[in-house]
Amino acid sequence: MSEASDETQKSGSGMLKKLLWAGVAVGTVAIINAAIFHRTPPLMYRQTGGQAKWLPLPDGDIAYEVAGEGKPLLLLHAIGAGCSAFEWRHVFGPLSETRQVFAPDLLGFGKSDKPKITYTAETYLDLIADFIEQAIGQKTDIIASSLSAAFAVALAHRRPDLVDRLILVCPTGLQALSAPLQPAGKAITTALKLPVLGATLYNLITSRPGLRQYLKLRVYASPEPVDDALVTHFHRAAHQQGGDRVLPYFLGGYLNCNIADALAALPEAPKLLWGAAASETPIAQSEAFLEVRPDAQLVVLNNVGGLPHDEAPEAFLEIVKGWV
Repeated sequence: MSEASDETQKSGSGMLKKLLWAGVAVGTVAIINAAIFHRTPPLMYRQTGGQAKWLPLPDGDIAYEVAGEGKPLLLLHAIGAGCSAFEWRHVFGPLSETRQVFAPDLLGFGKSDKPKITYTAETYLDLIADFIEQAIGQKTDIIASSLSAAFAVALAHRRPDLVDRLILVCPTGLQALSAPLQPAGKAITTALKLPVLGATLYNLITSRPGLRQYLKLRVYASPEPVDDALVTHFHRAAHQQGGDRVLPYFLGGYLNCNIADALAALPEAPKLLWGAAASETPIAQSEAFLEVRPDAQLVVLNNVGGLPHDEAPEAFLEIVKGWV
């Protein structure tokens, strides 16, 4: 055999070994990613203290909690990794003293089903409408947080028979998360849905250190609420089976919802409640809402971040109870 043939064989053998080791590495990462989800315990406990119920819908079953009597009040949580009705834990009980309060985990979050579907703003508009019709059964007031506040405005405009008064907490829809879907966004979603790459990035973002850092820097104004119990809950909620299915669509812009026209057309202006230290939706963005609806009432809570109902529940309740 010639020296050239020997070199070719050695080169081919070396390439094969590299490919085999690369395959082993990818397989190992995939196993680790899967193990993180499989070993995460389910969210068995009640998140808000209400009666736990389920609503079967075409795309999947929706977990929700309900308590109290009186005119219905629907609480809609923010959209993001680890989000759920848990964010209403401190205000659900007090609000249910005078109202019948509903707090669902939206599709893809918390204890609700997490189907393999394309998640869009329309997915959630249809879901919220179905929930009001089938679980609540009558027109309802809504308190909604962040992107869900944009969904609430859009639905109130589309279905005035379902939605009465609105309270929007650090809402998006005019500046943040309002742009139409772009090709670059589709590419981001496609990349994040790749089995190994997407799961690895998701597990890095939603690791305990990653969540702790994000909650401290981007969600809460004070580090005090970000204790081990809070981080554990977000980590557990983020790693339920299928818990990584919404984030690629969210980051790609599929859930963006521009509410400029809907907000302007509402017969009654919503109430706006903002944390002065909110990072994801800074208080400066409230100006756009007041430009569209100068008749809207804005209340700002100082030294509070993007979840004022969780970070400053007493102040939140004092304001909201005067509105509902």
